[in-house]
Amino acid sequence: VEETIPTIPAATIVLMHDGKHGLEVLLLRRNQNARFAPGAYVFPGGRVDPVDGEVAILDRVGGLTTKTAALRLKLTGSQPPAIAYYVAALREAFEESGILVALRADGSIPPTAAENKSVRTLREDLM
Repeated sequence: VEETIPTIPAATIVLMHDGKHGLEVLLLRRNQNARFAPGAYVFPGGRVDPVDGEVAILDRVGGLTTKTAALRLKLTGSQPPAIAYYVAALREAFEESGILVALRADGSIPPTAAENKSVRTLREDLM
């Protein structure tokens, strides 16, 4: 008898930077005591949490519509909504690496956790 294992909605993000010596790609090393893939080098990511699809969060997403996200991921009508996968990937990047991929409402770049204590505190509260 073949057992069906339910899927868990999850998202991963590949962060790249055109560095001084060529393309740089962010990989994180998982804790040696982690239950899943201890010590493995991974891209930031994790499960899609219910909050990732909440209207209050999705109203803050700019540059990507719910419809476009669904078409890109081929998840039209899915639960959680396709755009929640994008939110989850960005949230996980911040939680795991401290890198906040975001813009302020005025289009400016927000401070990093290293530069700003309140951002650092927010990140620590997520962990």
